[in-house]
Parts: sequence; C-alpha cells; structure tokens
Amino acid sequence: MLENYEEGFDKDTFLQKVMEDEQLTKSKAVEICRKAIPKEPYYQRKLLKGLKEKYPEAFVVKIAQGAYSQGGLPDILVILDGHYFGFEVKRPLIGEVSKLQEMTMARIRAAGGAAEVVSWPEEAVETIERYRAEKRECWPNSALSILRGKENVMNNLMKMYRNTRVNDYFKSYAHAQIEVAHRILEYLEPDECFPPKNLSKSTMDSFLKRDISSAVDGIISELNIDISSSSGSRELSREAVEFAEEVLKDFFERKKKENLSEREQLLIRLGELDKELDV
Repeated sequence: MLENYEEGFDKDTFLQKVMEDEQLTKSKAVEICRKAIPKEPYYQRKLLKGLKEKYPEAFVVKIAQGAYSQGGLPDILVILDGHYFGFEVKRPLIGEVSKLQEMTMARIRAAGGAAEVVSWPEEAVETIERYRAEKRECWPNSALSILRGKENVMNNLMKMYRNTRVNDYFKSYAHAQIEVAHRILEYLEPDECFPPKNLSKSTMDSFLKRDISSAVDGIISELNIDISSSSGSRELSREAVEFAEEVLKDFFERKKKENLSEREQLLIRLGELDKELDV
C-alpha cells in the first residue's frame, strides 16, 4: 500500500476511501493502513536511490542517527548547485513530524537552506527543481541578455551580484554565460577594431547552415567550459542556443542587405524615413 508516488495525494481522501471500501471506522482504517504501509526505511532507501539517479553530480547521503548524533536532523542530506537540501522522510498517511524535527527544519530554512518532509523521490525532486526555478528568476537579466545589449555590461553584472545571494557555482555559471555570449558575438558580430582570433571553420559552417546547437557545442568545447552540474550544462547550452538564434537572425539580415544593390538599399532607407515622418 502506497509504495509508489501518487500525484496529488491527499491523506484525508485516501483514508476516507479505505473506510468506505472496507466499511471501517476511522481508527480501524488507520490501524490497517499502519500495518500495510511499508516502514520508513523503505522510503528512505527509495529516496536515496531516486535522488542519486536523478542528480549523479550531487552529494547525497543518509544521516546516521544514534546516541551521539544531533537529534532532529533530516534523514537525507543533499548538496546540489552549492545548496543544502534536507529531506525528512515519513511514511505517507501515518508519518508524524516531531516538534524537534519541525524546529530543526525551520532553522535550516532560516539559514538559507531547504528542508521538507517527503515520502517519495518525486516530492524531493519537486523541491529541488522549484529552488532552481526560483534561483533563475532571481537573475531576470541573464549575463547573455545583458551582453546582447552591449550597454552598461559591467554595471548590470555588478547589480546582479549585489542584489542576488549567489554562491560560487552561480558566479562561475554567470562567467560561463559571458564567455559563451562573447564568443558567439565574435563569430556573428565581430568588432572591426578588435578582430576575433582562432575562429573555427567548422563552428562557422554550423552557424551558416543554421545548425545552432552544433555551433554552440563547438564554442563550449573551444572555451573548455566545464559546469559541475550536468543540468547546469544543459541549461547553459539551451540559453546559448536562444541567444545565438537572435544574433544569427541579425547576421543574416545584414548579409541580405549587403547583397542588395545601392538603389535597393536606398529604397529601403527611404521607406524607413517615411515611417519616421508618419510618426
């Protein structure tokens, strides 16, 4: 009973169904569920296995409990992206959190960590992914988009550092964003005063073929960028592809205009002037 995750699980609804199906009182239904639901170690092992498979780059460990250990600590400790996650594992429906455990989790949250009561791996994954989503929202103007504007780059980056609680992982991630964005611009929007060096023909060919994913992979390889988190690497690639798509669009627009005759370019310019006059 309840060995596996049930999305949207509600203990009151589940218990009510058991009472109705078996024609039992509430206390009797709870007693039957207590015997049928696996013991807590089952859920701890399942959580450990699920988190290690989902986040192989993370540090995941079960906290040993004993006479000389500190009481109240969450059962499972996870360090991922430089952040602490503590998961107190309880049996679904009948598991109860002690006052000491509640106080300990409150102190962990107050210190900037995450602490939750869970039964299944899916619940822990949801907590971790929610943290990552919130962290990304703290950086509304990513280093890629800031560099795209080419204005006040340093000032905007410093604002990000001052206004956001960041650890070394997120700082190195921002540095990687800047390096990748700068290299993309070297390929597609080169500075005439400071021409780029050591451009790869295969990477440029990928851009010209609009094979942006291959081009981005080539750039990340050129720069020897190594993000410690595999999910972070995927996120960096995704952002870089989106950034490159915008730059490449402008690149082909410029090439198209360069191939037009002087008369055609003049007509385009006159059309733009007409629009300005209409305004």
